[in-house]
Amino acid sequence: MLRFDDLEVRYGAAIALEEVSGEIGPGITVLLGENGAGKSTLMRVFAGVTPPTSGTLAVDGLEISGRRQLAAYQSTVGYMPQDVPVSRHLTVGAYLEYFGYLRGLSVPALASQIPGILERVDLVERRKVRTSTLSGGMRRRLGLAVALLGDPRLLLLDEPSAGLDPAQRHQLRSQLRAAAQDRSVLISTHLTEDVDALANQVLVLHRGRLLFQGTLAAFREVTPDSPGSNDIERAFLATIGSAR
Repeated sequence: MLRFDDLEVRYGAAIALEEVSGEIGPGITVLLGENGAGKSTLMRVFAGVTPPTSGTLAVDGLEISGRRQLAAYQSTVGYMPQDVPVSRHLTVGAYLEYFGYLRGLSVPALASQIPGILERVDLVERRKVRTSTLSGGMRRRLGLAVALLGDPRLLLLDEPSAGLDPAQRHQLRSQLRAAAQDRSVLISTHLTEDVDALANQVLVLHRGRLLFQGTLAAFREVTPDSPGSNDIERAFLATIGSAR
């Protein structure tokens, strides 16, 4: 269980996150918000990449403070950024080995993990292909593969379905549901259909503030008579509309 309290991130006078508190539990939590809401900043804080200006993170009741605790925490987290980098020189297999070394995994550990991860994300046949030649959907699956290295307890996936066509999105969602069977998964998105397809829990972030946290069922019940094409969209528009 990841608990976060009063997180704030400032860049000079600009406030990216303000008094953000909540928790991430088992299953899939979807972080929903418009572009520019602060979702990527919050994901980077959770990944230990961006230190908060103030506020705390705690895992299973133990606050993360100091370099040693942060390093131990990061070893349990798999992070997929919004833009998955690729290389003209590295094949898919070499790419996973490279990022595995960066995570501190041994050669035997990588040898035992990579085949299963490639099978899990349906990239076995692309192992010897250069990452720069992969399609957008395959790059997303490559990012998921990197995040799965080391068998993390928490997966953080920033806009994993952005730019994918319906078939690619369906395939990725199936892989995410499988990944969530034995770990906590946090997915950020601006697509309400991702909430409907994936979420056990929902967080709504708007202009750096967390406006809603609860189950998918509870989110569906938010002002069901509001404008919108479906109950998720209606709930989202009503939630952010109340803050304007």
